[in-house]
Amino acid sequence: MKNPYYWQKGLPYLDSVTWTDVPSDNTRQLQIKGGQAHIDQFPSWSTVGTLKTTPGVSMDLFNSTQTNYLAFNENVKPLQDVHVRRAISLAINRQSIIKAVLFGNGKPANSLFPPQVPYYDPATPGYQYDLAAAKQELAKSSMPHGFTTTMLLPSGNSDYATITTIVQAELKPLGITVKVQTLDPNTANGNFQNEKYDMSLTLWTMDIPDPDELATFAVDPTSGAKSFFTSYNNPTVVKDTHAAERVSTPSARQSLYNTVQTDAAQDAFMAFLYYSPYPYVTSSNVHGFFVTPLGNYHMQDVWLSK
Repeated sequence: MKNPYYWQKGLPYLDSVTWTDVPSDNTRQLQIKGGQAHIDQFPSWSTVGTLKTTPGVSMDLFNSTQTNYLAFNENVKPLQDVHVRRAISLAINRQSIIKAVLFGNGKPANSLFPPQVPYYDPATPGYQYDLAAAKQELAKSSMPHGFTTTMLLPSGNSDYATITTIVQAELKPLGITVKVQTLDPNTANGNFQNEKYDMSLTLWTMDIPDPDELATFAVDPTSGAKSFFTSYNNPTVVKDTHAAERVSTPSARQSLYNTVQTDAAQDAFMAFLYYSPYPYVTSSNVHGFFVTPLGNYHMQDVWLSK
């Protein structure tokens, strides 16, 4: 509801704002076109091109700090094996995902960090597609002839469904069979956070313009997030992450974060997939809507025309 004592005179413009959880991409798009909703967060990438030319709606791609990952639960065999994780990461063709899912609206991820934050290292050796190297890594592993694992998939997310299909196909040459467990989004998220999964697609957007938040969340198993709910535990990475919290000299922080990014990439505790903008669809009568690179938007500035 509108705050009558808001500190900026004349704002907010709207009397109230209602957020509704609608898991289906198609349903949200129909609601926007039909006037039942005014803003659609993260429409399917397959619809972006069409929506740009659809009368009555506006399609925007806002600069972002979003990074998408494939997470591995290291409590589950054989995913605690670094060679298995490296093999999977090497077998995934990020360019294929960007073309098939994002329709070109993204870049392959090389680091735990997105490029927009300080201390991102473009030289971080995040694994990229190399099937021969993937086979070599798997040959070094505890499961050299392959195995069966499961991907946790939230229902209604067509982009994640397509990525899962691509991952299934790309892991087949390694002898890895990927089964799919599809659950409603709330249950899937709960299972992910409780580490009741084998592999899961996930993402991150920064809340502050500094890598400290993400680093602690992602690589410290003693944090509430248990290393991004993977149970990844590299004592050197944890030590360097907390050391970077305690120094203020930019060069010293850069050096520490470079090591964190390199070590985390080589451990392949997650497959770093891609960086992408924030897609949002609004009805044409929505004005003043803007999303920051941190994923925030301030509804006090939004107004509707008739």
